[in-house]
Amino acid sequence: MAKKFISFLGAGKYSRCKYVWPESGQNTGYTLYIQEALLRTFAKGGQPGDLALIFVTDKADESHWRDNPTFNEERGLRTILRDLVKEEGFQHLAVEPIWIPDGLSEDQIWEIFRIVYDQIGQGDEIVFDITHAFRTIPMLALALLNFAKFVKGIKVERICYGAYEARDPNTNTAPIVDVTSFSVLQDWTAGASDFIHFGNADRLVKLVKGNRELSRFKRFAEELGKSMDSISTIRGREIYSGQVFKSLEARLAEAKTIETNLPLGQLLEKIEHKISGMSREDLLNGFRAVRFCIDHNLVQQGITLLQESVVTYFIHKLDETWSNEDVRKTISGALSVEEKAFKHWSKKSQELHPKVYAHPLHGLFAKTFRNLTSQRNDINHSGLRPTAQTSGKFAANLERYFLEIKKVVETTENTTI
Repeated sequence: MAKKFISFLGAGKYSRCKYVWPESGQNTGYTLYIQEALLRTFAKGGQPGDLALIFVTDKADESHWRDNPTFNEERGLRTILRDLVKEEGFQHLAVEPIWIPDGLSEDQIWEIFRIVYDQIGQGDEIVFDITHAFRTIPMLALALLNFAKFVKGIKVERICYGAYEARDPNTNTAPIVDVTSFSVLQDWTAGASDFIHFGNADRLVKLVKGNRELSRFKRFAEELGKSMDSISTIRGREIYSGQVFKSLEARLAEAKTIETNLPLGQLLEKIEHKISGMSREDLLNGFRAVRFCIDHNLVQQGITLLQESVVTYFIHKLDETWSNEDVRKTISGALSVEEKAFKHWSKKSQELHPKVYAHPLHGLFAKTFRNLTSQRNDINHSGLRPTAQTSGKFAANLERYFLEIKKVVETTENTTI
């Protein structure tokens, strides 16, 4: 993909200095223009299609883009960059000036947004310089880049500025400061929001794989993804065992000790709150996972998991093996029909039949269980049956049936779930 270098040219008086990229210690030689310094730092040895976009107001055009002895010692940025692209290692690079308004009103600021955004292509890698960005431009840059990430799938490689005011007076060198982490924080916040509101960890998993600073959180993100997959694909054995959540808790504790400039602590705490209570082996984890499904609009998963957890819990109270298929089929059948309509299909079903119907839980669970069967069948048949209900009712019904089951289980176990 092409790399785009985006920079704004100011109209004020500049002074020469040497800019230094701290990661390499490389300095760029004396220059008036941070644009030259950044291109020498990040553009050398690129690929065809790389483009430096210099956004210029009318005032900046006169004072610094063109040769102007009053401002630039008769070598404006246009001349400097024209010579730069002739040097070895820069022949692949094209330079293009783009005229923009001064940004003195809201309408002009939005016009700048549109002009810059239109210059960004699908999948571009962006290096964004905010050194001479006028007032609101740094804020606009973050909003624009975040928007372009979603719409055009861009990658923000760097956001930086030349800190001329922080230069060393003895050597006249100034650092190039990297503030890409603000963009990374936006990405992390969006990923955490996906998880907190929708139970989806995909964005966080992809983010840590593609970002150097966040790569230290890779093990945490992977475990978060595994635990969410257990719920979204309704893996009952994994949920009951609690092992995926126990592993996640361990990786979360590890992640909280990682030192970073990014203020991720509170986001990690929110994630921790969401997954608490399921990290030990417990059949009640099934009901806790249903609560998670309700909170994150995983309606189909919640309906299926609630019904299967009722079966599992009932079998447990009968001191039978909850993983036995014949036993599960018997319990499910007995909760679905009146006793006189129950038909035996095996020795085991004949043995369990009287125990199931005589157990107090049968009367407490049966009606709700049949309602769940109706909901589950309606979804699985794609709403094509004559009695299909409207889509808006499933979430409310799941919540109601869960509360009915929850009340029975909590009373029976004298606990909260």
